[in-house]
Amino acid sequence: KGDAEAQQQALAQTRERIEALEGAAREAMTALDPHSAAPVDAMLVIDGTQSMADSLEATRKNLRATVAALRVVSPTARVGVVVFRDRRERRALRLQEHPLTNDEAALERFLAGIEATSTRRDRDRPEWLCGGLAAAEKAGWRPQAIRLMIAVSDAGAQSKGAKPCLAVAEHFRKVGGRLSVMSTKPVGYGTNRAVTREYDRVVLKQHAAIAEAGGGTHVGQAESN
Repeated sequence: KGDAEAQQQALAQTRERIEALEGAAREAMTALDPHSAAPVDAMLVIDGTQSMADSLEATRKNLRATVAALRVVSPTARVGVVVFRDRRERRALRLQEHPLTNDEAALERFLAGIEATSTRRDRDRPEWLCGGLAAAEKAGWRPQAIRLMIAVSDAGAQSKGAKPCLAVAEHFRKVGGRLSVMSTKPVGYGTNRAVTREYDRVVLKQHAAIAEAGGGTHVGQAESN
């Protein structure tokens, strides 16, 4: 009798595990089904200074592919862009923004009008990354959307310890977003000792910390194209 009861309990536990696995599989399939998946909103936060010309061109070339990839799992995916430069630049250059949209042509027109540029007001290597992130966080995110923010830069933050960036990243994660950072190699990396040292010791560490605070990933020493 004891053996029979043990077998029945084992069978019941097996059924529970099978049902749990089936439930998890259904949830996974639902998440991957573009007809029932949560919508996706993605903001690209791009360093628009002169050294980022190749990265901006790569963004222009890959925009349609990026949007198409998002729409495989979310037909209603929207993409927006924030271009940031040095905090000392005049307002028109400091930040350039395009809101979240599903209009690819409008995004392409916006990016076509963006030029990687710096003026004499930009007197140091760090840029206003924190301002770009703060602007992107204020985008018109849909309440139920998966919120993604991807920052691309070859420079550190123009704030001590990147503290404003970390604050934005932490808050964005707490409200359900995910912030990732791609650190492209700066001009002079590997040939200019000062640039290489600053990138390895400051930029990469800041960017990694921001991505960690934002619950995302960090890609270091990325090629600009």
